Amino acid sequence: MMFNLNCTPRRISRGLDWLTLVSLPGSDEELVDCARAVRDSENLRELYDEKRWRVAGYKGWAVGPLRYGVGKEATAMVQFSSDLASTVDVIGVLAFSRPTRVDVQYTFILDDPYPHLAGVLYDAMMENNKSLARAIHCTFISSNTGQTLYVNRRRSAVFLRLYDKSADLEAEALGTIWRMEVEYKSKAAPLALEEIAASTDQKQTCEDLAIGEFRKRGIEFENVAGAEDYAIEIGQRKSTNESRLAWLERSVRPVITKLIENDLDMAALRALGFGWLADKMEAEAEMFYFNP
Repeated sequence: MMFNLNCTPRRISRGLDWLTLVSLPGSDEELVDCARAVRDSENLRELYDEKRWRVAGYKGWAVGPLRYGVGKEATAMVQFSSDLASTVDVIGVLAFSRPTRVDVQYTFILDDPYPHLAGVLYDAMMENNKSLARAIHCTFISSNTGQTLYVNRRRSAVFLRLYDKSADLEAEALGTIWRMEVEYKSKAAPLALEEIAASTDQKQTCEDLAIGEFRKRGIEFENVAGAEDYAIEIGQRKSTNESRLAWLERSVRPVITKLIENDLDMAALRALGFGWLADKMEAEAEMFYFNP
């Protein structure tokens, strides 16, 4: 379904909008240290009151758009929201944590306000569902601050929102500013964050994901660009040698480096299934020791 907005939208913002991370085993202190480093570098305690925070068995602190705490069995959770999420070093945090929720957003402004955009899209999707073997769940809400379209169910691994942001940003008229948001959870969250981390332009990737997920479900705007077919495929992601090497460098190298620093290099090789290589290296080292 192609929709003409009657004008070319102008981008206001794009990027990560929410990021929830849970520490990998034994990395709780590193994740909490990461949260504190962001808190201090962004001077959050000067801007917001620091309050007690508790969720899903984790206890800690909340200061503005940042929440962090520890749970049982040496685990930690950190949540970054709003613009703060885009400041996170996603490549670095993947070394000691895994994402459980990743939100991306693309916000645009229209020179010709379109206050009924969400409602028009909802009606079109409901009509299109009649021809689909499996209907796409969608919900429409209208209020005095604008319209909102939800696609999929909130508990879905990929949940989409298109809503009128005009009132929040104090635009002159409703329908002037719109935001496309995609919320990744469950299996989709790690795939989305790895896609963003591997990109040379992370904000552009977030924009492409937001546009691509809507396009995948039949919502496409005539004058909105974005990478073709750019959406997360759960369980169907195609790997390349380049992406595998990037994943090794990003996620595995930091762990191996720590093991080597603790003189566990041979144990690491055996844990990876390269016992034969460890035996060969140890034998060559022994020969060199006796025959320098």
